[in-house]
Amino acid sequence: MAVRRGLPLLRVDCYAGDDRALVAWYERQGLTPSETFTAGTWPGQVLEQRR
Repeated sequence: MAVRRGLPLLRVDCYAGDDRALVAWYERQGLTPSETFTAGTWPGQVLEQRR
């Protein structure tokens, strides 16, 4: 959908705890980790993909 709309940047955030499996899944989809964050005790990761 982002490509169809011509967006140059896609950013997502996700849970980055436990074994970081979700982060690894996004990396396999072509996104690159950019910054980390914490929401309460919830570790998070922002990932992005530029077109």
